Parts: sequence; structure tokens; C-alpha cells
Amino acid sequence: MRVVQVEHLTPEMRLGLSIRLANGLRLAAMGQPGDPELVQRLRDHGVRVVYVQGGETGDPADLEPRVALETWSEAVTGLARVAGELHRAEVFRPGALDAGHRGARSLLLAQRRARGVLAALTRLRALNSHVLDHSLRVMIISLMVGQALGWGRQQLRSLGLGGLLHDVGHSLVPAELHDNPGAWSDDEFKAMQAHTKLGADLLAELGLGRPVVRAGLQHHERWNGTGYLEGLAGPGIHPCARVVTVADAFDALIHDRPYRPAFAPREALELTMAERGRGYDPAVVDALLRCVRLYPVGSVVLLNVGALAVVSGENDGEPTRPVVRLLGSASGAEETVDLRHKAGWYVLNVVRRVPVSR
Repeated sequence: MRVVQVEHLTPEMRLGLSIRLANGLRLAAMGQPGDPELVQRLRDHGVRVVYVQGGETGDPADLEPRVALETWSEAVTGLARVAGELHRAEVFRPGALDAGHRGARSLLLAQRRARGVLAALTRLRALNSHVLDHSLRVMIISLMVGQALGWGRQQLRSLGLGGLLHDVGHSLVPAELHDNPGAWSDDEFKAMQAHTKLGADLLAELGLGRPVVRAGLQHHERWNGTGYLEGLAGPGIHPCARVVTVADAFDALIHDRPYRPAFAPREALELTMAERGRGYDPAVVDALLRCVRLYPVGSVVLLNVGALAVVSGENDGEPTRPVVRLLGSASGAEETVDLRHKAGWYVLNVVRRVPVSR
């Protein structure tokens, strides 16, 4: 396949990949001819580049310089946008998020002429904006976690690229599988699982290095050996893949998916912590928790039991269960409650959040 500008499409060309909208609906099918009607429809939806059939699959030499620059520019712009969205979601500690964003931006800026990275990134861009945005967020979250683990510069570089490109194999999966998420037959599910191997083969072909390839191949493996494709467990999973696994899953939990709405941050963290030592490397989960701050000290929260409380302290490793001071208790005295030790009590929502400096 090769990449062309939409305005350069001709009826003799056929799409090499399906084109999907941000909501996952298919705009154009793989194999569809590039007739004027298709060109206009793509323009109307802001699609500027597409893959067409012909040429070597994934060959960086097929990437036109103008397309490569547009892909790079869109990724840099998108990174700033998704970082802003993550800040507004108030899930992560501002300092940790800023550091992850800076690391991701620095890494992206260094890829302007990296043909292999841009060839893979263009594939993600050609899928839909949802996939690209998710990949950019996974890149930021992965770098946050890697920094919390104390990884060095070269490890972080590989981790950032692994987070960014982990899902590139979806561009090689039959288009119809993306049109019906979560309702696959056994054979279709196996075909969807193959995106990890397909993506890893492409990343290897593009010369992106073992850690990046392993992130693409192993990000659906699980710590206890119940994942796919190879059923690897524990230390048998590459460290980059272990981090990308958690970043990928956590980002998916806190954002809408075609088959369900987003989980509240507290619920997403509870689900993630429940997989500590089962699906996920315990050290990676602990590092993620160090990056999270749901309830800054001084925030007013509503508990599920109907009481209002002020957050008076945080519990390391358990960000969903702070120490709170109850307001308006029956005795008239202010009562302090550590939610770690109060079975069945939890924060329902935040009434007033204390701004936290970055």
C-alpha cells in the first residue's frame, strides 16, 4: 500500500484501508474506487490522506514527504489537545501529567524525519481520530508510569514509541470486525486478536526496535498468563509491554467506547487495582497510582452514605480512599474517617475541588 492525498485520488485507485469516523462508523470500505463522489465525501469529513492498494505494505519509501509532515504535525497538535483534556479530567497529579506530556512532546518532535515511525503513525491516522487520540494518550500515560518507575532516557524513548504505536496492527485487521465491536464469533475474535502479531511484524519491518515491537505484540498478555497471543506471564512479558498494557486499559476505562460509556475515575481505578498481581504487573499498577490524585486535600466530597466531608489526607497506594472529615455529624463534632477502614463507604462525587498548582 501507499499513501496519497485525497485530492490525488482517481477512479483507478482503490482504498487499501477502510476509513472510519471518530465514532467507529465506516465512511468508506477497503477496495472502494477513488471516484469523485468518494473524494467529496472524504473532504466533507476532513479526511486528507488515505492508503491505496499497490506498493509494498508498510514501506516507509511509499510515504510522500508532504503526507509525512502532515501526519507529524497532526500528531503534535493532537498531543497538546489530549494532554489538555487529561488535565481537565482531573485524574492525574498535574506535575506527573506535565512531565509525561513534556516527554511525549519531546519524543514526537524528534520523529519529524523518522520515516519508520511516521509510516506507522500514518496508518493510525488513516484509521480514525479516535484511534490516534487513544494512542497519544497511551503514550503520555505510559511515560508518566515509566518516569514513576525511575526508567532511564533510552527506556522511556522506547516506551513512548511503544505506547504510541501499540495498536498499529488494527490497520491490518479486516474492516468488518471494527464495525461490530464486542459481538464477534470465536473465529472473528481470533482474527481481531491477531492485530498484536500483525502490528508487531509491521513495527519490526519498519526497524523500530525490540521494545517497541514487544509492546505491539504483548500488550494484551496478562501477568497471570491469561492473555493473548502467547499466554506469557510475569517476567516473560517485556517491561515496555507491561506498562503499555496498564496505560492502554486505564485510558480505555476512562473514555467512552463504542459498546459502553466511560467509567468514573474512581471506578476505573478500582478495576485497575483489582487486577494488581492478576492481569497487571503489581509494580506498574503501584507506579500508576503514584501518578493519580482524585481528591486533593481540602476538596469537599459527597459520600455514598449521604454525608458531606472535607478531604483531610491521602492514602498512598489507595487514591480512591482518602481520609475525610465529616461535616454536620449528628454529635455536632467533626469526625475524621479513614475510608480505607470504613467498609462500604466511598466518595460518590466531588462537590468542590481545591485547585492544585502544577
